[in-house]
Parts: sequence; C-alpha cells; structure tokens
Amino acid sequence: MVCQEFKENVFKKDIIVVGGLPNPIGGVTGFVSRLAASGMVSEVWDIYPDQHKIEPQVHCPVRYLGGKISLYFSVLRELFKFKESFLFFNFSKPKSILFFLLLPKGRCHFSLMLHHGDLFLNKFEFFYKIGISKVDRVYCLSGAQFSFFKSLGVSHNKLFFKKSYLPYKNPSSLLWSDKIVCIDRFFRNREVLVCSGYPSSIYNHDWCVEFAKNNPRWYLAIFIYGGGDITDELIESCKPVPNVKIFFGFNQFEFNYALERARAYLRPNSTDSFGIAVADAVAFNVPVLASDVCERYPGSCLFSPKDYQSFEIEVHHFLEGNGNLSTGDVNEFCFNFE
Repeated sequence: MVCQEFKENVFKKDIIVVGGLPNPIGGVTGFVSRLAASGMVSEVWDIYPDQHKIEPQVHCPVRYLGGKISLYFSVLRELFKFKESFLFFNFSKPKSILFFLLLPKGRCHFSLMLHHGDLFLNKFEFFYKIGISKVDRVYCLSGAQFSFFKSLGVSHNKLFFKKSYLPYKNPSSLLWSDKIVCIDRFFRNREVLVCSGYPSSIYNHDWCVEFAKNNPRWYLAIFIYGGGDITDELIESCKPVPNVKIFFGFNQFEFNYALERARAYLRPNSTDSFGIAVADAVAFNVPVLASDVCERYPGSCLFSPKDYQSFEIEVHHFLEGNGNLSTGDVNEFCFNFE
C-alpha cells in the first residue's frame, strides 16, 4: 500500500522549505529530502551544515545556510521582496519556537511542523506564546501535539492535522557499495528483524536486543543515527549477543535497502510522532509491529508497550501472523499543503 503519486507544480504559491537534508539523519531531514523530491515546493533552505551532505534527487534549488543565524538574515531578505513569501519551517523540538521571537513577519507567511513526538516546556512559556503567535499555520502530527499547541494559545483555525509521510524513492546513486556489502553479509540466508532510531530510552531498543538474545533463531539489525544518551549502554548490551548487529552511519537510502530485505520491522517506542519507517515497511510489504502510542500507517500491527515480558509475547504472536492491523486510507497519511 502506497500513497498516490504526487502531481508536480500543483501549487500557485512559491513555498520555501526550511529544515535540512541528510546528514544528519532524522525525522526532519528525512521528510525534507522527500519533500524536495516531490515537486511540491519551490526551494529548500538547509540550516544544518555538514561536510558529508547527501545530495538527494531534488526537483528544486537548495540553498545551504550556516545555521539559524544565517537563516534569520535569509528571512529578512525575503521581507524586501515585492511578493508574498511562504516559508515552511521544519524543526524537531519546541525550543525552536523561540527563533520566531525576534523575527519580523512583513509579507511572509510562516508554517511550522515539529517532528518530535514528545513536546513539552520546562519554563519561559510566555516567550513561547509570543514566538508561536507569529506562525500562521501549525501542522500537528498527533493529538498530543495538537494539545501542546492549544496550551500555547494557538487558535483552532491555525492548527492542521498532518502526517509527515511522502512516498519513498530509492536512488541507487546514493547507495555506497561498502555499506551494501555490509548489509548483504549480515542479512544473507537469515531471518532478520530490523529496528531503528535515535539511541534514546524512548525507542526501547533494549527490548529488541533482549528478544534476540532469548530467541537466537532470529537475527536483529539495529540502525542507529545520532549520539544519544544510551549509545554506549546499547553498544555494550549487544557485544555478547552474536545474532545482533548495530549499523552506524547508514543513510536513509541504505537503511531502506535493508528494510526491504527484513523479515519484519519492530517499532516499540514508548513515545513517537508517526514513524516514517513504519510506513515505508508497509509499502515494502514488510510486516510491522509498532506501539500504539500514536496513529500508525494503515497495515501495521499494533501493541501497547508495557514491559519487556509483554513485548516478547507480542512479538511471538506477531511473527506467527497474528495481531490487530491498523486501518485507514493510506492517502490520508500522505503530506500535502491543502
């Protein structure tokens, strides 16, 4: 099941997407790279400088900026143009809302999507309310995000439920031969389960490792991006388990090369916003077991995360072909600007 093909040049307005292209790899860069290739936007501003940038198959110009200070002056330049500018900001966490505090609007229209599943404020709520008041349209990935923005005083008519999924296209030019050899070597003639994400406790990667340890007939490939708070702990936990391998530094295209060859994809997050990998796995006809902490792409098998023991029972049940599949229209899960 996949979304219908997007039509190019369907919008009369020029839309500038602010975010980043891989590297780094993550929810923001994965979404923006697909948006750049969709034909729905006029330009992308990349604010995450990195010397190892991946050049995706884009259908629009890309401007590489040097961070949010450079972004600030780029927005100011837009204010002096004799036309309306539509800027779509893609960030991860709420602290990015503070960027709008000193930003004049002029004729610019601001849209915002935060890609992190757990949005909360520790203090300075007053300043966040000022910042978000300058945003004309806020895209919410979940009910929890909707409630968060409502708590900041965002009016109902500025809030729009959207999913951050766009159909996947795998350009072979972005697959590095040594990485593919590494994947093939581990996957060949084995039943491999795949999990992925940032090395944080909310991903419950330790549950997947424990399952592989207790069930050695199954192999586990963990694709990790970034350096989270449990990176070292995760590495140490995998060392004595011969049927588990951690893959670091693989881009989203190489990850999906592996995902297409997986026996199943596991997403036991205790906090999540959507899970693009869940949707990709379903599109590849790879069985998916995902936590029900947010709305999931139709066709994934859902479970409620409690503890490891209940997770192991759910995985066995799932691998035997049982479980409750999420339902819905896949086209309603595809991002658009309408």
